[in-house]
Amino acid sequence: YSELTRIDPETFVSEVVIDIPFKHSNSYVFSLLSDTSRSNIWIGYNNGLFLYNTELETYKFFDIPSDKDYPLISMLIDDEGNIWASSYWAIIKFSVVKKEFEIYPSGDAISISRFFENSCYKSRGGKLFFGGQDGYLSFYPNTITKSDYSPPLRFTKLVIANNEILPSTSLNDKYILDKDISFTNEIVLDY
Repeated sequence: YSELTRIDPETFVSEVVIDIPFKHSNSYVFSLLSDTSRSNIWIGYNNGLFLYNTELETYKFFDIPSDKDYPLISMLIDDEGNIWASSYWAIIKFSVVKKEFEIYPSGDAISISRFFENSCYKSRGGKLFFGGQDGYLSFYPNTITKSDYSPPLRFTKLVIANNEILPSTSLNDKYILDKDISFTNEIVLDY
């Protein structure tokens, strides 16, 4: 289990503020971030954020909606109050207003193949830096936009009852395709 502990800097006396009630026993804390302007402590774990408000003594979980774990290993707050985090293979934004995550995986736009734990920095001008195996990634958060591009839908294969249907394939003595599926405009199937 994980606890959030308060330590008095003068007496070094500690007290447990909260036992973090993780839903899964395999949840681990990877990073901490203090937002004193809003009395918040953000805790990054292996698939989301835990928010503890020190003034109200309330907490809330925000799980990343993915079937893959994204341990939040480094975290920063941008000038608008959004949380930016690195996982081992992605940059993740949490919109504090919308309560939504956006995942930017490593690849063409992000050339870091693996990010390092606790390797992040925010400049005075608001530029964010995340360090990794291949150097570092830097950006101004307000310049990051999601693409509206939606690729066209293309059918490349037709499978019925686990059998691939080709133009030469008959099903119940009936030919479904007269040409390749890529060049077929319409298919009529019995329900």
